[in-house]
Amino acid sequence: HHTLPVVFTFLCSSAWAMHLEYLKADFADDDLNENLVKLPGACWACKWIIKTLKRQLGTETNMGAIKMALNTVCDQIGFLKFLCKPLVSKYMDVLTEELSTTDNPAIACANIGIC
Repeated sequence: HHTLPVVFTFLCSSAWAMHLEYLKADFADDDLNENLVKLPGACWACKWIIKTLKRQLGTETNMGAIKMALNTVCDQIGFLKFLCKPLVSKYMDVLTEELSTTDNPAIACANIGIC
């Protein structure tokens, strides 16, 4: 009786992992320009990045400190790391600018054009 939910969860997780590997293969060649923002999860990842760093940085507005934090934030995101790193790399300057404002994550990511 208890094995059915476990098997179902395993099958769903496996399918999701295979889908992520497929997406990772599609975007592994650094050709992320326009396709990156269309990738499912890009908006969520952007909001997560902004929210996480605003919490970590507090009132810090020094651009150098913000860029250093941006360079390491993807190590905290887990399985979406493959999406986070190119997103941060492509939008480093605008993310740095948005993190120095009081904009909330939804507004910041909309300003960037990801959401």
